[in-house]
This record gives sequence, structure tokens and C-alpha cells, in this order.
Amino acid sequence: MMSLTPINRLRALDVFSDLTRQLERLFEEVHGNWPEPFASVGEAWIPPMDVVETDDEIRCTIEMPGVSKENLEVAVQDRTLRISGTKMAEHEEGGGTAFRRIERRFGRFARHLRLPDRVDIDRITANYENGVLTLILPKSESARARQIPVTTSDETK
Repeated sequence: MMSLTPINRLRALDVFSDLTRQLERLFEEVHGNWPEPFASVGEAWIPPMDVVETDDEIRCTIEMPGVSKENLEVAVQDRTLRISGTKMAEHEEGGGTAFRRIERRFGRFARHLRLPDRVDIDRITANYENGVLTLILPKSESARARQIPVTTSDETK
């Protein structure tokens, strides 16, 4: 009879990260420290987001360092919230400048979130400070938790 051993997913991911580090080290030994063999240049950039729900609202916090307010757009259509914008590259090529490594991401990004019916879309607010966008999605009155008083038959008479 064969026994099943649970797989530790984090350990499985460590194998890939170890392999990546070994390949990078090998490339650096052969070619020096540049260019980045597995560069992320050109890959899609999606800002990380946290979503927290309370009795009264859903709050989305999205990190977008380096994105100016003018290059940011938040819109709602058909109960879908769209957050999009552009993070402009801060470097220029040419003129004797040779970049050895570029790890920061630049370019257009977009996130789309389907809003639940309990969100009051007319009261959504967005605040952008220090590279962090905070969206407050208030719940409609009917979706909010409320206390219902409990009575006895003697109290209703």
C-alpha cells in the first residue's frame, strides 16, 4: 500500500528560486554582471493591492510608487471598477549612458475588479498620497450589518 505525503508548496517554490539563483550565478561567471539574463523588461506591471472588508465598506489599497496623479485613472462601468495608469520610465538611453541592470517596472497597467451588488457605486471615493491609492467602496444601507432587537411576547403587547 502506498502512503501519500503532503507536499510543502513553499519548499517546492524554493527549488525554483534556487535554480534561478544558480542560473544567474552561472551567467554572471560567463558574461559578467550584465545584461540581466532573465530581465523583466517589457513584462506587464500590475501594482499590488490589499482588500479589506468591514461592516460598512470595502477598502482597496494599491501601491503605485512613481505614478503621478495625472497618469492615474479610476472609473466604474457596469459594476466593474477599472484602475489604470502609466508609470513613466525615469531613464533615457543613449548619450553615453549604459544601463547595467533595470529591475523597476514601467509602462501601462490596468486592474479590473467586479464589484459586488452590496457596494454603493455612487459613493466610491479615491485618495492618492505618497504613491498609495486608497479606494473606499461603501456598502449600501441594505447590505450593512445591523442589530435587530429581540423582544418577548410580553413586550409586544
